[in-house]
Amino acid sequence: MKALNSLAILLIMAGIAQAAPDIEGRWRSDKAASMAFNQQYAILSAQQADYISQMLGNMTVEFEDGSAKLSMPSIRIQKDGKVTEYAGFEEKGRYVIMGEDEDTIVLKLHGADGAATLMVYHFVSEDQMWVYVPSASESIDLHIREYFSRVK
Repeated sequence: MKALNSLAILLIMAGIAQAAPDIEGRWRSDKAASMAFNQQYAILSAQQADYISQMLGNMTVEFEDGSAKLSMPSIRIQKDGKVTEYAGFEEKGRYVIMGEDEDTIVLKLHGADGAATLMVYHFVSEDQMWVYVPSASESIDLHIREYFSRVK
């Protein structure tokens, strides 16, 4: 009986240790962490790396009680010696957790237009996560990650 109780306690403790991460809160794109990964593992030309590094570090994402808000400010991007204005945006919607484990959460995001998107957030720690950034072109995959750090 003691062995059975000990086993039950171990199983309960393992379940506590394996709890899913908490996505609630405000997250900011982490340019340094994103570029460290992308420069080491992504297939990027110098021009692509420069462009991407200018885009990263600007976006914030907020998750609260099933609501999500994605915010990107307007920024100036320099490409081929020319400065271009990148129009910012703000998107709001709802989310549902579709699955989770000790370091991953899969969300189904419902935009204001009704469109649904699945997003997989991988947690490095309690306050840092990353998301795979799909390529804009179907013919090439740059293998880019964008890291986010929790804003306290």
